[in-house]
Amino acid sequence: MRESLKVLAIIFAFTLPALFLSRVAWESNHTIVYETATAPLPFVIILSGIQSLAFGLGIAFIVFGYFWMKKYSLPKNLKIASFFSISWLLVSWLPRNNLLHSTEMHILFQITQIAASLILIYLMLFIIKRSGEPSNEEKKQKAIAEKILGIGD
Repeated sequence: MRESLKVLAIIFAFTLPALFLSRVAWESNHTIVYETATAPLPFVIILSGIQSLAFGLGIAFIVFGYFWMKKYSLPKNLKIASFFSISWLLVSWLPRNNLLHSTEMHILFQITQIAASLILIYLMLFIIKRSGEPSNEEKKQKAIAEKILGIGD
């Protein structure tokens, strides 16, 4: 089976149960959330679908992501931290939004998601700094700007 089909299979194998079972798994909280929610129920259902899809993508990334990342020459610590950050940001949506009644848990999720985002910012800056060379698109844009402004050769 091709890798892309395996990824899709894992995504749907975890998305669909997450979508249909999250109401059962988090029953006590859904009653609170649905009674106090100002959003219409179809919006809440669509949001649950998106969160479940993010969960499925996160599981697929956990299964395949590190192997994809191993292909790139990054410092090992940054590679591992980035892997866990991406995984956490995708997988944590489902439990985070279903634990809204617990302020402590909500704050914990926010802090860990901010930390994961900071790691990914560092990864991006590391890649940008290492690349150094402007892309072909950037070179084209610079040439067009120089031509319009009448500078350059």
